[in-house]
Amino acid sequence: MTATLLKLRPLSNRGYLHAVADVEVCLDAALTITLHGCRVIRQPGQQAYVALPQVESADGRYYAAVSAHGLREAVQDVVLAAWHQSRPDTTTP
Repeated sequence: MTATLLKLRPLSNRGYLHAVADVEVCLDAALTITLHGCRVIRQPGQQAYVALPQVESADGRYYAAVSAHGLREAVQDVVLAAWHQSRPDTTTP
């Protein structure tokens, strides 16, 4: 599984949400998926992480729109690397 960043949109004044990314994930030679709306989240005093896209159910709860073994880690590695490079303050908490 290989993840490639397509677009990173840094955000300001959005609370814990710091960026939104689109990522292409190649699962094998014949299957590639694109994930739109991966979110970079960082709460005060904690390390940033990437949340995969979610869908809201009729009862107002949110559930993963896609999941696969190792998917979040592959996406998080490429998105956070780009996000850290795009920040003027490159220190990580």
